[in-house]
Amino acid sequence: MEVAPIDPGSPDVEGVKKRLWQGAESKTVHSYGETRQRSHRRIFHTLVGPLIAELDAALAAITGDSGASSFDADDVRGPRAVFLIARAEDGTALGCGALRPLEGDVGEIKRMYARAGSGAGAPLLAALEAHAARLGYAEVRLSTRRINTRAVDFYRRHGYAEAPAWGKYVDNPVSVCLGKPLF
Repeated sequence: MEVAPIDPGSPDVEGVKKRLWQGAESKTVHSYGETRQRSHRRIFHTLVGPLIAELDAALAAITGDSGASSFDADDVRGPRAVFLIARAEDGTALGCGALRPLEGDVGEIKRMYARAGSGAGAPLLAALEAHAARLGYAEVRLSTRRINTRAVDFYRRHGYAEAPAWGKYVDNPVSVCLGKPLF
């Protein structure tokens, strides 16, 4: 299994299969800059879109809300952000997760998802934490729904504990905010 960064706007997307790049590029007919941007976004959505759709459906079934409104792919384009994808040896996408700045030396994990039975969850979380440390974060935090006991238990098994709520999670009884120091 490989866990590698992928940037929806980058021409140097790690591990993107050449056929996806060529297919995306050949279907666009706009100006050079717009063509490249649309091609890169198409690659991102080709690789990540099905995973995000599965995550949205799973969260909606468990919590009644897909969580999609809490994430914007542009949030993971900055210098202290990353979007990772876990893939099997044959290139099949197994999971994904994002890291973005929250406040100061705290990063926020968003849209973490691993296909059931894939074994991608722990390596993906470890890779997000490693990227966070390399990017200078001292702690990572995330929010999930309390009712999503599978996710809450997973994070607790990996060293996460309740953390102070932020933003829209403050005084939100259905959410639980978790954090883990990295040093």
